[in-house]
Amino acid sequence: MRNLSIRIRVTLWYTLFMIILTGSGLGLVIRLSKATIGERYKQQLIEAIEETIEDIIEDDNIDYFEDGVYIAEYDSNGILISGRFPIGLNEVMELRNEEIQQVKKEDYNFYIYDKKVSFEGKSPIWLRGILSERQSNQINRIEVEAGFIVMPLLVVISSLMGYLITRRALEPVRKIQETAQYIAENKELSMRINLSQGNDEIFRLGQTIDGMLAQLEESFQKEKQFTQDASHELRTPLAVILNESEYAIQHVEDIEEAKESIEIINRQANKMTKLVNQLLFFARAQGGNIKLQYEKIDIKEIVQYLIEENCLSYDIGIDDFVLIDQLPKSKLYEVDQNLFSRAVQNLIQNAITYGRVASRTKIEVRLFEENKYFVVEVRDEGIGICAEDLDKIWNRFYQVDRSRQESNSMGLGLSMVKWITEQHGGYVKVESVLDKGSTFYLYFPIR
Repeated sequence: MRNLSIRIRVTLWYTLFMIILTGSGLGLVIRLSKATIGERYKQQLIEAIEETIEDIIEDDNIDYFEDGVYIAEYDSNGILISGRFPIGLNEVMELRNEEIQQVKKEDYNFYIYDKKVSFEGKSPIWLRGILSERQSNQINRIEVEAGFIVMPLLVVISSLMGYLITRRALEPVRKIQETAQYIAENKELSMRINLSQGNDEIFRLGQTIDGMLAQLEESFQKEKQFTQDASHELRTPLAVILNESEYAIQHVEDIEEAKESIEIINRQANKMTKLVNQLLFFARAQGGNIKLQYEKIDIKEIVQYLIEENCLSYDIGIDDFVLIDQLPKSKLYEVDQNLFSRAVQNLIQNAITYGRVASRTKIEVRLFEENKYFVVEVRDEGIGICAEDLDKIWNRFYQVDRSRQESNSMGLGLSMVKWITEQHGGYVKVESVLDKGSTFYLYFPIR
């Protein structure tokens, strides 16, 4: 049974149910028929006698065999006048007014009903109705035999209809199975089930699977791109380190030249270290191993510190930064200080990097509240971003071509900013004009 298809199994169970149902129905009919046979005979006899009385009143010819009932007519003294009797019942029996008598002859029962009838201006007469169980059994047997013929036929027809209905109902399941098998064999995640319109459970299952396949395809594409980009980013500094080390071994003759090669190697090693640390951050984030530790902090104080640190690190003047604090004075906000600082740090570094590419280093940082959020706004006068790239800059390793060529960015900073902000329950926003600059907004919920 387990090796059969669902369609066949449902049909077999349905057929078994129909057999039990029809068999039980037929047995119930036979049982009820036997239970009510006495009442049915009585009613049949009474109706035949009443019809005969009507014929006498209307002076019609008497039919001495009425609906399977034999009719006999007696005078007031019980002497037979005319009538018919079934074979096997010839003796005279006592007349009993409006009573049912039962006589058994040769393994068959006879049912007798007598009625005394008076007519105006005439002597009373007796009418006797006799019903043979043999004829009644023949009728019942015909009915039962018809039932035994019709019922199996109904089972067959209903089973066939059940199979066709089940086949049609499970057609989407077959399509789902074939699509899944095709994807498994061909590793083609772009394949979709695409069931026709509907609102039943199977249709919703198909939609759910299509959505899952879309997410899987997107995830695999991102992982593939991630691997390629990470390999590319690591290959470049490794190549520089190998070339510089080989050059130093073969050609460096004085300490100054060696120092220059070591500095190049050190810069590339630092770049690789930064990349590896960022990759580890995202690996921990995806694994759910980074838990936010909320604490109340002074946002202005943290941002001011980050600005000063970047001025020293990138050797730029503090006058190139404008900090506009529009937050309520002395108000503290709950955030994970380390992650919050990293997000703001990445935005400031991003503004410095692309501002330098455009030879414009003016940066404005504004702090304010909006609705139920406090906002960190970072505005630069850098190279800007074209409209079609705005939604893509949050993707890992994504960089516009111009920035890839002219900066040392690895395209992970903005992905990290977005993740940190969303983990706090907030969101990010960006506005940019190509060759004019960009403005980034971090919305953190006020807790």
